[in-house]
Amino acid sequence: MPSSAQKRTVILAVVIVVCTLLVLHQSQNYDFQQIIGSEQKVLHFLPKKKTFLTWPMENPIPETATLQKLNLEKISEFYFSYVNTLQVFCPVKTVYGGVKLGWYTCSVVRGNNSKSCVAYMITSSDNSVNNAFFEELKQDYQCEKNVLLKSAVVAAQNSPVTEDTSIVSTLKSKGDIDYMTIDIGGDEVQLLSWMLTKDLLKNVRQLLVTFHGISANSKASVYVQHLQVLRALYSDGFRTFHFARNVQCLFKGNWRRTGCYSLYMMREMPIIGPLEVYRPEIIKTLPLKPLATLYNRLLVSSQVHCKNVVRIGKVDDGGWDVCNDTEYRPSSPCIVYSFGVAGDWSFDDEVSKIYGCDVHSFDPSIGKSDHKRSDKITFHNLGLWGKPAGKQGKWSMMNLKEIMDMLGHTGKTIDIIKMDIESSEWGAIPDMVASGVLRNVRQLDFEFHGSPNPDESFRSKMTALRGISDQGFRLFWSHPNIKGGNPTPFSVTGRQVSSCYENYYLNTNFTKK
Repeated sequence: MPSSAQKRTVILAVVIVVCTLLVLHQSQNYDFQQIIGSEQKVLHFLPKKKTFLTWPMENPIPETATLQKLNLEKISEFYFSYVNTLQVFCPVKTVYGGVKLGWYTCSVVRGNNSKSCVAYMITSSDNSVNNAFFEELKQDYQCEKNVLLKSAVVAAQNSPVTEDTSIVSTLKSKGDIDYMTIDIGGDEVQLLSWMLTKDLLKNVRQLLVTFHGISANSKASVYVQHLQVLRALYSDGFRTFHFARNVQCLFKGNWRRTGCYSLYMMREMPIIGPLEVYRPEIIKTLPLKPLATLYNRLLVSSQVHCKNVVRIGKVDDGGWDVCNDTEYRPSSPCIVYSFGVAGDWSFDDEVSKIYGCDVHSFDPSIGKSDHKRSDKITFHNLGLWGKPAGKQGKWSMMNLKEIMDMLGHTGKTIDIIKMDIESSEWGAIPDMVASGVLRNVRQLDFEFHGSPNPDESFRSKMTALRGISDQGFRLFWSHPNIKGGNPTPFSVTGRQVSSCYENYYLNTNFTKK
């Protein structure tokens, strides 16, 4: 006889399936109110212990006089450390306007005013990308669209009777502004300084800004100007919950730095999440549309808060992110596995230099024999899969347990395992979970490949993600890969998602003491 717990599980699964089928019955017509409602019914959330882990109060940016005493090297390092810091934890993020050019928002508890929403955009030109942002917000929350062109805002700034300009009076008369996005191609520091002076941001809940103006040749005074306005925003109550490094502004001759960052900031308010992967019994029975919906939502969100996210290697494709918080970051002696080199050694080289780790690099596809790249880096002409040692065509393959045994690492701490193995991750993960070899892995990084649209593969994919979760791993950082043809329309909603995601996990059962 089934136990009472088993009966409850079956009943819950049946209820979810029936509700989802009813709500999504006409989803081909993109009835967004039905889709959003059904999504909330089927999304699972981890137990919520606190609204925010910590709402930091003390301003981390010193005052101007202190900043001006720093030399160029120190102030630039301080700036890049600041813009790569997640000051508060936003578990569930939604990208509006498409993963390639859209904007991240933090999903918050909207209360009784869930359909009362105001959105503003200050931009150089009102184009189709901006329209997609507003259209998707309107579909979800009936957001009111407001566009201010840079030329009109500059005119208001230069007006001798600023308080009487329509822009100032309109913004001051508004109630809460849910989203304020700013992308004007430069001069954001001056604009924000003016808006803060005129108290035009006091009712803004989420402030989404792309900063330009830093280059390889910038003087210390330019960094001071940027940090001054970031300090003022912090003092005004804004905290960074997400950021994006924009590769369009890579420093000439330095692929580790970019001069453009999009910072996503919010005021303190109740948040939603974190998301949890479905239990196996639900994965087996749930329709494919909600499974694919969770997959695409999960892989742009977070489940645990890492404050300091650093890019090791290239800012563009080829680099990888590392949680640099004290309890998780590598410290010598340390071991890193890098599966999938494809001729780009920037991550492997940098992680060995910065942290002093011994790096084992693997790739059977690049035609290189086993060799020592440096004192710290060993290359293996070997691939990873989820079966015992064998051949895939001409390539030699092993599973992770066999590789650890071969290298004498069984039972040892592996600080980072990174894999970009072109969809082979989906076969390797179940074997890694079953063998138990992940228990001593501190950080686990994947590039997940495959169509984002519903098909039967999502049952095995979601089961694999649940297996990682059951081992104690939680997402700390994620972003879609937007290179080439990766941005893809999601057939459930018509919105742009990605067929390739970089996802970063921390083993919450294995922190440094």
